[in-house]
Amino acid sequence: MPDQQAEPRPSNLTSIIDREQRILYNRDQLIALQPARLTKDLASNLRSLEIGTGLPRKRYHRKNGKPMEINRDHLKWMCFNTQSCRDVATDISEIILDNDLDILMLTDTWLYAEGDEAYESTMTPHGYKSYSFPRRGKRGGGIAFIIRSNLSRYVKFTPLNYSSFESVEMKLCVNQLSVTCICLYRIHHTKKNNVTFNGFMCDFVDMLSSYADSNSDLSFIGDFNLHFDEPDESCVKRVNAVLSDFQLLQLVDKPTHIKNHILDWAVVRNERSLITFNDVRIYRGISDHFAILGQMIILRPAPAKRVVTSRNLRAIDTDQLKEDLSVMSLSMNNLTVDSLLDTYNDTLRQTLDQHAPLTTRSVKDRPSAPWLTTEVRNAQRRRRRAERLWRKTKLSVHEELYINARNDTIKHVTAAKKDYYGSKTDSVGFSTKQLFNVSNELLGKSKSRALPSNIPVDELPDKFCQFFSDKITGLREELDSRHCQPPCFAIYDGPVFDIFSPVCEEDIVAMMKEMPNKTCILDPLPTYIVKQCAESLIPLITRIMLLWFQ
Repeated sequence: MPDQQAEPRPSNLTSIIDREQRILYNRDQLIALQPARLTKDLASNLRSLEIGTGLPRKRYHRKNGKPMEINRDHLKWMCFNTQSCRDVATDISEIILDNDLDILMLTDTWLYAEGDEAYESTMTPHGYKSYSFPRRGKRGGGIAFIIRSNLSRYVKFTPLNYSSFESVEMKLCVNQLSVTCICLYRIHHTKKNNVTFNGFMCDFVDMLSSYADSNSDLSFIGDFNLHFDEPDESCVKRVNAVLSDFQLLQLVDKPTHIKNHILDWAVVRNERSLITFNDVRIYRGISDHFAILGQMIILRPAPAKRVVTSRNLRAIDTDQLKEDLSVMSLSMNNLTVDSLLDTYNDTLRQTLDQHAPLTTRSVKDRPSAPWLTTEVRNAQRRRRRAERLWRKTKLSVHEELYINARNDTIKHVTAAKKDYYGSKTDSVGFSTKQLFNVSNELLGKSKSRALPSNIPVDELPDKFCQFFSDKITGLREELDSRHCQPPCFAIYDGPVFDIFSPVCEEDIVAMMKEMPNKTCILDPLPTYIVKQCAESLIPLITRIMLLWFQ
């Protein structure tokens, strides 16, 4: 590699100096370097030239003055007091997607046990599941969780019964690592309720005592409604003393409220906890509280895979397929109706295999948003750009631009969903079943498996078969025991419909136009392809029909 004196610095290429080796590289030379030969100094400076190094990128945040590594493969959690989810459901969905969250804990949701399915569905993006725990018998309050769908089998929720605060236990066990997280929302003291701080302390100490012997990684996250930033307050002193007695640590060190108080806490057992606190997110216009964001030092589970067998029907050359089908029709002569049908089905399958053979592949189950349009994507990009600028400058003018961009994005998302589900509702026509399917999809209702839980899965088929067999046997025995007289039928003596006019190709064309494009797995050729190749197949189909009625 030439040094600085041997090769002059090119004027049309960007160059940087490796401080360790004192060698000057231009852009083309940097691109030609292998990742193994890159030093730390070069690797850190290559990003300014927008050249990929092939080395893993790491992010760091500071905890107690020391840098800590942030792994993008670890689970990301957020806790947010929304002060009612009802009017900001779409905003919550966008927050989940923007931050790539795995677990979102919501407090003060104001959701009811029944009738708010539409709000839950709106704030739950595709690929996520929601679990709501409303306040019992009263309005306000409530806790909800929104988690990735592939985490649902690793999570168990248990509502806890305390009078001075709402709480739900979440147990998560992934990759042989277990976390117990209690989402907590302390109820405000008002004239209408009998909730006092002394009552809260009694309940809080009781809850901590119940988890004292637990070996799981324990954390308490939520809205405590106490000013942690004012340690001289009597209430905060008492709570901190209790946390110290149970050897617990509060991590949040930034304001979580618009009045610069720390009301939302993240309490863990020690600094070696799997729960970490990273940052605070401010969402103006959604809530007076700020969202607290952190990680669980647990690797995300691999997405589920499924085996798919399909054909690439779009790659079919329609003209060549019509030609092959025409040759097939001409070759089928002097056959009986049964042999003609068998040959027709077999030949169509073979022809389809030649043009679009079956392929089997393993695919990952990924979330989908069918209503997502180009306008929505562009609006989301503008919002993220405005948000980054505001968080960087902290200027009021940039904050206003961000709020306007966020409101514009919500309008685009709402309009796109209305258009998608509106067109889908119009397409089903008067089919009540399809209309209910669309409404269930819109409300996030999934079909539940109504199978007995007390019977092993491998024994269910035999049990079902035995049940219906015994039922038929019982009906026959009951009918035989009644000794009823056999029914007497009158002999029909009227006109007989036994003469049919032969079918012609025009009749087949008319019936084919009225056919829907539905296709069964037993069909040798998809219905819409049959319609495209009607000129080649109609003579053969007409011959089959004529032979059938002879």
